[in-house]
Parts: sequence; structure tokens; C-alpha cells
Amino acid sequence: MAGITVSGIDRDLSEAGINEFKEERQLGNTGTIRGVIGSQTAALYFDEIFSGGGKVDRAKFFTAFRPQFGALEQSQVQGYDAIFDYWDKSNLTDNRWLAYALATAFHETGGDLQPVREGFCSSDQRSLNAVTDMFDREIISENYALPEANGQSYFGRGLVQITWGYNYKNLGKAIGIGSDLYDNLSLALNMDIAVKILFTGMVDSLYTGYSLRKYFFEDRTDWVNARKIINDVDKADLIADYGQKFLDCLS
Repeated sequence: MAGITVSGIDRDLSEAGINEFKEERQLGNTGTIRGVIGSQTAALYFDEIFSGGGKVDRAKFFTAFRPQFGALEQSQVQGYDAIFDYWDKSNLTDNRWLAYALATAFHETGGDLQPVREGFCSSDQRSLNAVTDMFDREIISENYALPEANGQSYFGRGLVQITWGYNYKNLGKAIGIGSDLYDNLSLALNMDIAVKILFTGMVDSLYTGYSLRKYFFEDRTDWVNARKIINDVDKADLIADYGQKFLDCLS
């Protein structure tokens, strides 16, 4: 038997290939069961086909990244590493999810992979002014940057631009810091917190009611409509292209 390829992942289904797979994972590959796929082996085998193998091979990723996206600054590498650290410690396994999260963060941060204020502004006041200007020019229908009763302005911040006070409240609770995010907006600019917000919102449907599972599950793959997880279909084709390139870098 030769091999199979699913979602770009090649697996050798010959007896030698199965033996190698089992021995690498210490799956009791001895005696009469050599070359046999039992239930435990099958579960791991096909999970890795669809997930791409779990942990991120960072050296391979960065080598594949540069021809696709160009040279990297050290701050960008640190951003990718923070996302990979979260991924490697999580129970998430579908590399399409990781690729689309990377594509989202890449787009929302202008490729910098560092948490930003809306409009890539250097201060809260400049972001507030930028959102107000978009409202005045009727680019947006509501000025979500207007200060709430507590005096805080809930414009976009982070690796994905979370807006409105209720989203800060909900995401803060979801990542386990209670009301701290709502009370201290600058926490959204902390890398570790920004990464948690990115994944928690996309996995648990906290941005728009849609999740990664809706668009990437088993043999279902919809790179374009996955943008609805964040912001309807704004720039959907562009981010879909990023996502597929990131999957190539991860594969």
C-alpha cells in the first residue's frame, strides 16, 4: 500500500510506514501486531492527518514564511512565537484554525503581529479621533469610541480589534480575568492577553456568533466565509489568501 494525502499532509500507509508511526509514539509495536492499525493507532493517525501533527515546527514555519510574506523583524518573530506558545499548550489541533487565526492577526495588525490600537495609533486620544473621523465621514454608522459612563473609550485594541464595552466585559470573563479588561483597557495590548482574546473569541463564537468550527471542521473548509467570525465579509478574500498561505507554512 502506498500513501494518502489529506489537506496537504502525506502519510505512508505501507507496513513500514505504519511501523515507523507506531514506534515513534510508543504504541506497543511488537510481535504479531507489527504493521497493524488498531483503534488507538487509528485515532492518533487520522487526527494527525487532519490536524497537521499538533505542535508547530517553528524552524520549518519561518523558512516557509519568508518566500510567501517577506523578511521578518524580531518583534514579528516574537509575535508568532507567542501565538505558537499558546497553540502548543492548548488542546487545539486543526492547523486550519491556527492558519486562519494567524491570517486574522496578520491583517488586523498590519502584518506586525503585535497588539495595536485602532488605526495603528500611538495614543488612545489619536485612536478616538480616528474613529470619530470615520463616523463623521459616514464610513461607520456608530461612534463606538465615545467614552462610556466610566470615561473609558472602547475602540479597537489587540491582535484582533475588539470594540464596544460589552465585548471587553465578555472577553475578559471568558479568558478568566473578570472585569479587569473592561476596567483596564490597556490589558488588551499585553501580548499574552491579546493572544488569549484572539483564540477564545474565535473558538467560542464571542465576536459575531460564529466560530472556527463552523468553517473548518473535518472535510469542511471555507476560507472566505470564515471572515464572518470577526467582521462579516470585510476583506474576506484577502484574509482567505493569507490563511491558505499560512497553512502552507505550517504543513
